[in-house]
Amino acid sequence: MLATAKISVTLGNLRYDSQVSALQVICSLLPAVNTASVLFPGAVNISAAPEAQAEVSIDAGNGAVKVLSGVIQSIEHRPFDTTVVISDSSYALSNYRPNATFEKQNAANIVQTLASDIDVAVANADIDLSIPQYAAHQKRTAAEHIATLAKLSDGFAMINADGELSVKNWPEGSADAAIQYGRDLIDFNFTRHQSTHSVAPIGNGPSGSIDAPDVMRLATSQLPESVPDPGQDVVWQPQLMLRTPAAVQTAQSGLARERNQRAGQAQLVNLLRPDFTPGMTLAIQGIPNSAIADRWILTHVTHEIAPGSHARTIMKARESADAGGLLDALAGALGALL
Repeated sequence: MLATAKISVTLGNLRYDSQVSALQVICSLLPAVNTASVLFPGAVNISAAPEAQAEVSIDAGNGAVKVLSGVIQSIEHRPFDTTVVISDSSYALSNYRPNATFEKQNAANIVQTLASDIDVAVANADIDLSIPQYAAHQKRTAAEHIATLAKLSDGFAMINADGELSVKNWPEGSADAAIQYGRDLIDFNFTRHQSTHSVAPIGNGPSGSIDAPDVMRLATSQLPESVPDPGQDVVWQPQLMLRTPAAVQTAQSGLARERNQRAGQAQLVNLLRPDFTPGMTLAIQGIPNSAIADRWILTHVTHEIAPGSHARTIMKARESADAGGLLDALAGALGALL
């Protein structure tokens, strides 16, 4: 696999298939910024300029796979080499601080509007969280707003290889791919953390739907009323945009799932797999003397190629987990209000 790894980089109107000295592509879930750093020999002429369109593909022996599409951010010339840095739409989202208010909209619609404000294409927005009023304030970037809305909708957000925004619910079912220690998995580090407390999103209301006439009327008690008192085991997180029991339940599911995922974390070094992306699920096999989870969620993927030296994919992952915990205790009470 090391001998067959090939890099193809398009900068503006020119494609470079054999001139790349080294490549590093870093992709993560939002609000992180995805980048590619491409190293060329100094003798290679780079005619493209910053803001030109760019694309990176990798062939690890099974056909070329596009790993990043975006624009050139910088070009650094040195005596013996040139480095070109490319970023995708996550860079634009991280530099845009919106100033808008949304009324009686779903989180998916808000996400699509924030992306369209700066001409970021949306591949899909599958989340479902109805919000009577949401302020996209300038204290957060658009990337942070989108990531927050995705989390409270029990999902995640990322930029795909085509440079499009993709917002999805956490995947269920079987893993997307499998790796095995001693075959393709080179090194690993699994860490199990102790869960310290639950986070309970606290809304205000309640109202049956965001279209109800009293949806914005403040109540004298929190939503849900049955939530345990804040303390060492439960931390209240005010979310005044949550005005219905259904919205609180969805947000509780998202926060609980993230908490449970973070209890188990992994760092993995694998043979080069350009088809691995953040958000996909992975089964890890053949780990000696260890009872680890069956499924893992990739949150951070780095592809590194240095011809003649190494070609590998380095990943950070969280344990795939359900939304149990505090949500189980509240499900009955919330369900009675729906």
